[in-house]
Amino acid sequence: MTVRSEEYRLWKRLREGDQEALEKVYSMYADDLIGYGMQITNNVQMTEDAVHDIFLGLMTHGSRISQISDIRPYLYRALRNNLLRKIKREQKTNGSLETIDSFTLVDNINTGGLDDEQKSILSKISKLSRLEREIIYLRFFENLTNNQICQVLRLKNQTIKNVLSKALKKLRCYITYKKTGK
Repeated sequence: MTVRSEEYRLWKRLREGDQEALEKVYSMYADDLIGYGMQITNNVQMTEDAVHDIFLGLMTHGSRISQISDIRPYLYRALRNNLLRKIKREQKTNGSLETIDSFTLVDNINTGGLDDEQKSILSKISKLSRLEREIIYLRFFENLTNNQICQVLRLKNQTIKNVLSKALKKLRCYITYKKTGK
């Protein structure tokens, strides 16, 4: 049985109200979702609430959710949308200074086990645009495919390829410049 067919069956059971399926999906993805959410906002409580809101919605409205073949991008997109709504709402009500354009990849990565060159690469990533950082994170830290990233960000596949290529070229230039000093 392939991973896709397992996910398909799991999602089908979840849509039918199977509590065990919901718990399995939660245990499979909750930590990764919180990690991704912490890249969007540094607010731990907001991130955890958003993840719990997604699973609460799946539990209460599961039968109305369409069948999907790949759970992960669906959950990432749902989390991203939920957090962006929460950030906008907080900006309106509290005058929060948190911006939607902040994707704080470098701030939330544990750099303890990294060597100096790896730390340097992470610092160079912070010079990329928000979209470039987010795509780099999804591709290399969360191991999503380009097609899955398309689903999360609702962008075309060619756009993902172009942005990723441009970001990697920038990183190569930063690294080459550092090594050669030019």
